[in-house]
Amino acid sequence: MLVIAFFQIAVLQQPFPNLADVALGLVCVIAGLALFIQGLESGLFPLGEALAQGFARKGRPPRCWLSPSAWGSEPRSPSRR
Repeated sequence: MLVIAFFQIAVLQQPFPNLADVALGLVCVIAGLALFIQGLESGLFPLGEALAQGFARKGRPPRCWLSPSAWGSEPRSPSRR
């Protein structure tokens, strides 16, 4: 926000149009991001941790992980660069 304010005031040399709308929008963005992070922490992160613990208990990675990693690790030929 400070970068945008600096650019608006110092470079463009114009005041903010509808400063109240900009401030309200900034508050809404911050609230939305906070709720998004809260949702990740309560819903998605526990699922990922449970999957990671299940894989750790199993002791070895599934075979489906080996093929994609092998496909991406082969060197490119000079003609394909």
